[in-house]
Amino acid sequence: MGKGKRAIATLAIGETYRDRWVRWCAPLWQAYAQRHGYELICFTQPLDGSDRARSRSPAWQKCLILGQPALRDFERVVWIDSDIAIHPNAPDVAASVPMDRVGAVDEFSAPTPAHYRQALEQCHRVWQQQDATIPEVVTAPAYYQQVGLPPQFSQVVQTGMLVLSPRHHRDLLELVYYKYEDAGSPLWNYEMRFLSYELLERDRVAWVDPRFNALWMMYKALHAPALLAYRRGEHRSLFLEHLTAAYRTNYFLHFAGCGMEMAALPHLELG
Repeated sequence: MGKGKRAIATLAIGETYRDRWVRWCAPLWQAYAQRHGYELICFTQPLDGSDRARSRSPAWQKCLILGQPALRDFERVVWIDSDIAIHPNAPDVAASVPMDRVGAVDEFSAPTPAHYRQALEQCHRVWQQQDATIPEVVTAPAYYQQVGLPPQFSQVVQTGMLVLSPRHHRDLLELVYYKYEDAGSPLWNYEMRFLSYELLERDRVAWVDPRFNALWMMYKALHAPALLAYRRGEHRSLFLEHLTAAYRTNYFLHFAGCGMEMAALPHLELG
């Protein structure tokens, strides 16, 4: 293994996701990677071509990246979902993470447990107006219990950003990929509940600053709930004001569930 070799990796499968990343994220990521000494690797083809892989979200395939020839010789790999905008002046996300630990943000405590709960309740009020099948707001233990896992943890690893080491974490991520099945809806967060559970069960997590995986959806819920039902052209000035503030005050801004809104990034004052 090349000592000190570090990479930032993502997966952008399909023209829509690839184009969004290339147009709106890649330049920001390149600036960040150059500042902190990372190589930047984007996978644009599936890492598993099996029928099982095709039947579930590509999000699961982040669990396979550490075994890929392009990455397995790196000492450190930072996984970042392709719908995350990186502030180029952000500090090194891996700086405080021990090599044998997985660096991650606790979703249910971001920015604080009380604020997360408030934001989640606000989101659910809007979602339930749009879709009666939305599940009820849950606590962290119930988040695991809903998919048949023991409700024993009060934290949830947000898997959109993970600081990893191929030597220490490849086997665990691949175990999750092959052991668990998709719960069948984006609302169940694909691999996230299962990967979070296995990491916490093994006490492998080093928590990092929530600004390294700030959810734009939750920011809107806390600061401008009217934007949760945002349609292009509506509340335009309010939208740009809050998106600018969210980007400026966080390191990695995650557009999970809001991918189309990344098109506004070039229109912001991002200094």
